[in-house]
Amino acid sequence: MADYVNVITPVPGAVNRINVVPGDKVTDHSVVVVIEVMKIAYEVISGVTGVVESVRVQEGELVKPGDILVTILRE
Repeated sequence: MADYVNVITPVPGAVNRINVVPGDKVTDHSVVVVIEVMKIAYEVISGVTGVVESVRVQEGELVKPGDILVTILRE
């Protein structure tokens, strides 16, 4: 059975940069998305080792706490 993990944002803000695309391998410390919060860059890490299944946001999109940013297939 596949084990998917959703990476969520803990902070509100605008998606400043997306560092991954589907198929990318990530480690548990990989920065997958950068959110801009009041002119400060907040790095969201994957938290797991695996392969990016999907990216659910676009650069410039406004997000709120709990929104899914990326889905990763855990290895």
